[in-house]
Amino acid sequence: MVQSNTDYVIASIRVGNALEPEALDIEIPLKVGGLRQTVADTVGIGGLMKGLRTIPAMLNIARDMEKYCPDAILLNYTNPMASIMWAIFASTRVAGVGLCHSVHRTSHQLSIWAWITNRCDIRWRESITWPGFWISR
Repeated sequence: MVQSNTDYVIASIRVGNALEPEALDIEIPLKVGGLRQTVADTVGIGGLMKGLRTIPAMLNIARDMEKYCPDAILLNYTNPMASIMWAIFASTRVAGVGLCHSVHRTSHQLSIWAWITNRCDIRWRESITWPGFWISR
């Protein structure tokens, strides 16, 4: 439940029993169509399956926000991030942003490859089109 009169709501959820749904997101496409996925939480058929599970739960959170804290900002840290935010923006009046750890990890790896010793020299811009972000120096 969302607390009333709050400024921010941080959402990081998993729908299902432990990691069982994520295992099925990888196993079913492999068994049915021979599709191999290493990570099935954002894109591909596994990302679609996770979205079908997760978007309704996130919309429930957004609707609670509309009711109890309509001025709060949603900070979503749940995948599939872009699909969830798209559904929330299309279905509710909730303001929010989707957050992703990929930018930080990727910027670190790119700094190693580019021999950048001071990571403060890296600036990035991220878009809601997933996957999509730009690293600039």
